[in-house]
Amino acid sequence: MQMKWDLTKIYKTKEEWEAEKKLLEKEIEIWSKKLENMFESEITLKETIDLKIKIDTLIEKIYCYPRRFLDLNSEDNEKQSMFEIAKNIYGKILKLTELFYENILKQDQKVEEWVEKNPFYKRYIEIIRTTTLDTQNNEIESRKQIYRSITEQDLHFGTVHNEENEIVPLTRKLFQDLIRCNDEEKRKEALAKYYEAFEKSKNTIALLLNQKYNLEIEEKGKYQTLLEKNINNIGIPKDVILNLIETGNKYIPTLRKVMNLKKEFLKRKELHIYDTSLPVGLISKMEFEIEEAIKLIKKSLNVLGEDYVAKVDKAFTEGWIDAFPMDHKRKMSYSCITFCGVPYASLNYNKSLVSVRTLIHELGHSIHTDYAKENGFIYFEYSLFLAEIVSKVNEILLNEYMLKQEIEDEEKIYLLNNIISSLGNTLFSQTLLSEFEHTMITEIESGKALNAENLKELYKEKFKEYYGETIIVDVDNSYEWTRIPHLMMNQAYYLYQYPIGLSIALEIARRIMLIPSFKEKYISFLKIGNSKNVIQSLEVLDIDLRNKDYLENSYKYFEDKVELLIKIKKNQK
Repeated sequence: MQMKWDLTKIYKTKEEWEAEKKLLEKEIEIWSKKLENMFESEITLKETIDLKIKIDTLIEKIYCYPRRFLDLNSEDNEKQSMFEIAKNIYGKILKLTELFYENILKQDQKVEEWVEKNPFYKRYIEIIRTTTLDTQNNEIESRKQIYRSITEQDLHFGTVHNEENEIVPLTRKLFQDLIRCNDEEKRKEALAKYYEAFEKSKNTIALLLNQKYNLEIEEKGKYQTLLEKNINNIGIPKDVILNLIETGNKYIPTLRKVMNLKKEFLKRKELHIYDTSLPVGLISKMEFEIEEAIKLIKKSLNVLGEDYVAKVDKAFTEGWIDAFPMDHKRKMSYSCITFCGVPYASLNYNKSLVSVRTLIHELGHSIHTDYAKENGFIYFEYSLFLAEIVSKVNEILLNEYMLKQEIEDEEKIYLLNNIISSLGNTLFSQTLLSEFEHTMITEIESGKALNAENLKELYKEKFKEYYGETIIVDVDNSYEWTRIPHLMMNQAYYLYQYPIGLSIALEIARRIMLIPSFKEKYISFLKIGNSKNVIQSLEVLDIDLRNKDYLENSYKYFEDKVELLIKIKKNQK
């Protein structure tokens, strides 16, 4: 098995990168001249569009090659220089692309007539009409780099007492261990030091967030609000986010019930914020060597058919996965939706059940990309909205497979506790953050400048609305928003895609497990890429986003898992 990325699938050497960079620069020069007379004839229009597609293919490779190296080692100075060059070239392409899009939109009638004769490009033109360009890409990337530097390189958590009572530096991995340990003082100390480290950067992160949202608001164009613009770009009903917030709020009593049950199961008079990660059974963790995890994943995905499982093997023979943590490696797990090379996924695998779930999640993204690439470059890049659905389907199939195995009650309790925590994090925590972001953006759009203190108060208010008095917050968590990378690293209104995606994924997984032939529909869905819009893609699965039942059903699924845990715990008494 291969546990490291094979980046030679993009370029074998720096010299290859240099040669293709020069080719790209020549093509950009030719394209910029063609833009001046792109409607001179139907042939010229086709040549201009085809050259644009070629340039996009090349810049993806030029950009991704050094970026992937930097993801593995942020201190690689050679690749950093290459990446700066790639960013500058990309900036030039974006400026020309803005002109290209303007030309397409101005000549709407001519474009329609041309598309009738060239139907292959129909969806391509449709995408252009619904896309808002991030023309200030260098500024956006600069903010991302500052945030990465703050949270991944410059952040120091100080020292804590480990489980052996030794004073040691607090790391992210040690934090994950200590927050689940039996010693209350050590849990409290670890959480306090963890939040204190992020709090030190609150003003810088608040400033970066304000800059990010103000820039996006400036570029919202014809749309009244940023919400309207981003929903339109994805192509989904504009009420989806508001429906999520409404449904999430409706089930807040269920969230509070879970917190009270946790207090009961842990036999505590009070549930403190540093207690919420404690397991409710006798088992405090389950560990899986990565080879064992891969076998488990393949068995759980058998319901998707031989071809899908074969792609799991492919991931570990063709260098798709960089599995283990390293110094200076990017901390957040992710999968690249790119056409060049292979569908690279980065993890920091540590044997935990969460790591197994993260692995099957990122494999979901990577295999989706591999299927979508069958469309060719022009239509491979599926919506991020659809991406989160696919990754969650994999997680659900893993959970259901593991629960069906003949295991001891304590193992089942551990699994259920873990599943409930994961579901709760998505259905409630991500919805809380989506509501927090929506309120934040609404206030900025009304002319209010947000700083670290009023963002702190806004988060505290939202947390109180969701959890009420069920948790004693004696370690200040009101700067939680500073450590949420998606708020900074993605466009506004990104986080809602997790609970919406999970809700749709639960419906898909249910059908996969109940109807053997449904897997063919699902594989067809994975192959769509961006050749259809979001609504049309989901219609392949007979799912209608305008029907709110899928949201209700997801929260009911959560309730069912809670009831199952209660039943097993009662049977133990």
